[in-house]
This record gives sequence, C-alpha cells and structure tokens, in this order.
Amino acid sequence: MNNYRTDLTIDKNKTFKKIKTYKNIEVLENKNKALLYHTIKFSSVEIKNELINILKKELLSFIKSFNINIKHILIVGLGNESNTADSIGPKTIKKINVNFNIDNINNNNIIKISALIPGVLGITGIETNKIIKSVIKEINPDLIILVDSIVTNNIEFINKTIEISNHSLTPGSGIYGNNKELKTKKPIISIGIPTSLEYIHNGIPFLLTPSNIDYYILKISTIISEAINSLVYKDLIETPV
Repeated sequence: MNNYRTDLTIDKNKTFKKIKTYKNIEVLENKNKALLYHTIKFSSVEIKNELINILKKELLSFIKSFNINIKHILIVGLGNESNTADSIGPKTIKKINVNFNIDNINNNNIIKISALIPGVLGITGIETNKIIKSVIKEINPDLIILVDSIVTNNIEFINKTIEISNHSLTPGSGIYGNNKELKTKKPIISIGIPTSLEYIHNGIPFLLTPSNIDYYILKISTIISEAINSLVYKDLIETPV
C-alpha cells in the first residue's frame, strides 16, 4: 500500500502552528505570504454545537480579514452528489437558507445569500469553473464560499478535519478532474473536508472511505450549513462563541 496524493495542505506543509485549543477541538494555522490556512481538528462530528460555533468563528475571522463590506455571499457546493464521499458540497448547499430571491429584505443587518450546485464535468459536459464564473458575473456577489470534499494521505485526518483557506479549490481534483482552479477577483473562502484516502495497488490508484461515510456526510454537511447560515445576520456573527 502506497499513500501518496493529497489535497489537504496540512499533509504537505508541516509548519502549521496551534493557535487555539478548545475541548476536543484544535485550530492550527499556516501563513504563506498572502495565503492563509486554518485547519480545525476535532474528535468527532458528535460535538455538533461546538463545531458549528468554532467554524462560524473561523469563517468570521476570514471575512473580516478581507476588510470589505459583505452584503451578498454566494455559496458554491462542489462535487458529485451521486458519489457519497464527494457529496459534501451539494448536500451542504441543500441546507443553506437562501434569501437572495426575497425582494422585501431591506434590513441592513441581513446578508444576502445565494447558492449554487454546478455539478461535475462528467455529468454537465461543462467545465465547472465556467458555470461558476457565469453566475458570479450575473449576480455579482461580494464573497464566494466554496465547499468541497478533498483527498488526504493521512488516515488520521479523515472524518476529523476541516480546512479553511482564503483562496480557491480546484473542482474535481480529488478524482483527477480536468478542471482548473477557480480564479476570480472576488474574495474566496474555501472549506475543504477530507473524506478519502488514496493508495496505489499494482499501479492502480484507489480512493478509500470509511464504512460510516454516509453518516459522516450527513453530519458534517449539517454542521457546515448551520455555521454558514449563522452568517446571514450580522448581529449573530458578532456574538462571542
């Protein structure tokens, strides 16, 4: 067995330092010039409320780092809903409280939320980046949040890690997709969740997932969606956690 490939930055860069410690949760950070990565390590998805609060707090810190007025966020769920290990993005989107289409929201304390499931190239026949860029051009959000399943080469990170960064993910990279990294002038927050471990056997690459992956996807997609939903109201995201 030869594990070798990963999309998880903490696998490739060992200079992460612990910046926050909570009960059953650690937050590690790596800075590389303008690139910022935070890795949330947790004991189990069963500590749902704690994870929601910590993830909300981390998302807020990233949003504040852009130093711009956020009135509209586009949430993009990358991945293939038909493939359980790759379905975190789409399943998260289906739990997002979208309000961009509600015309009577005039309260300045409410952030507009829109959401997109662009699908995968093998199903749509359209490069995922082209779909996302077309939507960005049409609705002009202030911030894009990407959510996707990713691959790790460390079994300890599967089902126990959330990686947040201030730059884009590459749609389909976990399954050797041909998409390019999404590039836009808009600020981006990427949320990557390692769900698969790759190994090589007789020259053939395999992606392995835990037997409880269905349950984990259900739980973690709820945690991510509820953390994002809590960003809709500015008075909520200013609340200490």
